[in-house]
Amino acid sequence: MGVTRRRCVAAACGVLACVMMLAACGGQTEDTAVPDGTGERLASSFTAYAEQLLERDGDVLAPAQYEVLEQAARTGEISAADYAAAWSDFSSCVVDSGYPRPDYYMLENGLYQGGSITAPPEYNGDIAYGERLLEASSVCKTAHLIAIQEFYQAQAGNPNLYADRSEGAVDCLRRAELVPQSYTIAQYREERDLWNHNAPAPDMILDLNSAEVRGCLAANDTDFTFPWGSED
Repeated sequence: MGVTRRRCVAAACGVLACVMMLAACGGQTEDTAVPDGTGERLASSFTAYAEQLLERDGDVLAPAQYEVLEQAARTGEISAADYAAAWSDFSSCVVDSGYPRPDYYMLENGLYQGGSITAPPEYNGDIAYGERLLEASSVCKTAHLIAIQEFYQAQAGNPNLYADRSEGAVDCLRRAELVPQSYTIAQYREERDLWNHNAPAPDMILDLNSAEVRGCLAANDTDFTFPWGSED
């Protein structure tokens, strides 16, 4: 039985961790507009965003995650090494709780995705075991990973900290010149839904066969069940 606990992420998450990050990520976000977007921001800057996450989750964060966010509140960034360590800590926490190690993989932009946990065969159909596994995964993710994941996603592909995930994704796609500058959120949502139903049209602009495109979507917390399966 495969049991997956997902909060926010996208996902669902490096060597190229800052490939799409602005040079001054700790400062004010750049005032660019996405066609038909609202412009609402998660925070005014990455330092402010880290402070916001600390205020929201500080009481439940493990010391290592808290320290990484404290540093991000000063510098406006999280290193690839600290990000990888957070995923490792989450995974170890699940194992230490008596459950199988979570599966996850890295995208080309340095984000990790996954976190699914496959129960041993002897627990197939055991609802109580599945509930305990989900609870353990949730506790471990909250303590060791979730706030770092949210920050690092934005760092990798939402430099303007758009609050709307679709707006952030379109901004990322436009910055990387993966779609025309005139590409709208409405177009994105329509094409994303077609991909989600495994029914892409020949004239679609959004190409989920592109690793760069998938990186933009993952950075903006968009989950897909890709027709081609998981990344290698």
